[in-house]
Amino acid sequence: PHRPLRPLGGRLRGGLGVGLGLDVRVTHPVLPAGLASRAWITRALLRAALSVQRRAMLNLTGRFLRVRSGRLRSSVTHQVGPGGLSVSVGTSVFYGKIHEYGVPGPWVIRARRARALRFEAGGRVLFRRQVTHPGLRERPWLRTALQESRGDVRLAFEQELRRAAGGS
Repeated sequence: PHRPLRPLGGRLRGGLGVGLGLDVRVTHPVLPAGLASRAWITRALLRAALSVQRRAMLNLTGRFLRVRSGRLRSSVTHQVGPGGLSVSVGTSVFYGKIHEYGVPGPWVIRARRARALRFEAGGRVLFRRQVTHPGLRERPWLRTALQESRGDVRLAFEQELRRAAGGS
């Protein structure tokens, strides 16, 4: 039982994505000028998103899926949310979600644009009007990238906070 990821806006609409967000609350009555700005938060979120994106693309280079065309891997992108206080990483390629979560049971694939499906099995070329796919186990290439990037995300925020506070 997993919670489906929400569709992302813009180029990622209808695709799969994970969101990185930050809820900013001022706890001190007087905040140094550098920290009052949203710019450091946006920079940290962008660095975090690039880390997740890079790991997701690496996960699609044979670790979770065999590369055939590279379409899914090259479609992984990030998007900064309104106000620069959130960022999303994901893909608009529909089968990204299928591989991420898997498909629990069998389904039928029918020829639509031609009279038959063409595929190879056991070294032979076969033609069929329809086939039954047995289902797919989940291959969490995107969620794993987010989990594995936690250290990079924390480091990005620590460095940008130090930079905004005036220390290098």
